[in-house]
Amino acid sequence: MMINISQSEIFDNDHERELSGKITSTFCPLNLETTYKDNLGSYGNMFDIKTYQTIELFGMDIYTDLTKEVFYEIYTKPVSFNETESKLSGWELLKAGAVKGNGVGKGTPIRDFIGGNMIIEGGKTASFYVTLNTTDLRYRNVQSDIKFIQTGDRFIHNEDLQILVGVSVGEYPLAETTTLFGRRGWSGALHYKA
Repeated sequence: MMINISQSEIFDNDHERELSGKITSTFCPLNLETTYKDNLGSYGNMFDIKTYQTIELFGMDIYTDLTKEVFYEIYTKPVSFNETESKLSGWELLKAGAVKGNGVGKGTPIRDFIGGNMIIEGGKTASFYVTLNTTDLRYRNVQSDIKFIQTGDRFIHNEDLQILVGVSVGEYPLAETTTLFGRRGWSGALHYKA
């Protein structure tokens, strides 16, 4: 996305404006990455993000310690996952497919969401459900790090958004009887423009 920046917003005097010509800028890709120091694995994770400003999400890295092909699904919804935790009907599919895992300590990139990039307005919450069809999605039991941390507490943040502590998902496919385990920190990265 290209934006034209008004020269009067950048320069302090007429001489600088004269020398400048037309200025164009593009948004730089940004990311917020969590830890890849996992201590658990299962089928999936659910977690919320809260934005401080509007972002355009164009990709995500998921984490598996495997270096072979895995089948993944990524879902989202514009509210906290706590409202409909184990009902798949409340989720919208962002992307599904097979990808070769990058192995221990490395995120596996997922790009080109169904329907294009996802816009999340500033001050809003969005939730994600990331799953594999095997128990090879890695994440962190954050309760072992901080005794009093709860699901919904801030896990990691930057000036644009925060990723909250979520849950792990005990089976695939997701069903109303699926067991969810709280206080889990998703391992991965969100790639976006702000």
